[in-house]
Amino acid sequence: SAGLFSYRNWVFPWFGGRHFKVTAVEPATHNTWTITLAPTDGGVFAYHPGQFMFLKLRRKGFRSEEHPFTISSSPTRQGTVTVTIKESGDFTRTIGKTLPGDAADIEAPFGRFSLVHCASIRFLLIAGGVGITPIMSMLRYLRDTGDTRPATVIYGNRTESDIIFRAEFEEFPEHVKVVHVLTAAGPELTGERGFVTQELLTRHVGDALPDAEVFLCGPPTMMKAVFRTLMLLDVPGRHIHYERFAL
Repeated sequence: SAGLFSYRNWVFPWFGGRHFKVTAVEPATHNTWTITLAPTDGGVFAYHPGQFMFLKLRRKGFRSEEHPFTISSSPTRQGTVTVTIKESGDFTRTIGKTLPGDAADIEAPFGRFSLVHCASIRFLLIAGGVGITPIMSMLRYLRDTGDTRPATVIYGNRTESDIIFRAEFEEFPEHVKVVHVLTAAGPELTGERGFVTQELLTRHVGDALPDAEVFLCGPPTMMKAVFRTLMLLDVPGRHIHYERFAL
């Protein structure tokens, strides 16, 4: 929005963000990393699950750049906050070379992509690739707060090795249903192949769809296709929430 753009370019340079340090750097997949950050000047800022931050890493030998990243941890986490970043651009391709002890500046939180604003009796969470990060923040929050409302996760990736948080998905309680959809799956896969289609959504969500609040995050092409599919399934637009960075 214009207000956020003005704040980012005029207010923040004068007043700065919060100071953090990297406490852990862990591989999430072959090309995705989870970075844990702890504040050096007080407690972690308050945020809603699904919100994002502006992060500037100060690493020796690398140029300091500021970028928006979704917070992948839950607000219930004490003392630290995490971001999960995929190697994709000039900056992010070096993310795995971040070291514990590196300094960071954070400005947060931003966005309204969060299920805390909804009173729905169930959720449909659809993600593609690294778009799973705000979804995982929400799922962790539901789990940690003992929220037992049903949630169906439809998660698209290219191959099994691209599935972020794969082990953690297997540990969620029974009311969280996780469906992996792969476009280049090996012959051993017993799950879904291809794309998130109308038939797939009907089969896995079915009659529960009218009662669900839908949260969608992924590559632009996927999001457009899934949005159109949800419209064909008569899901009201006010029940579809999506996240994309437009700055």
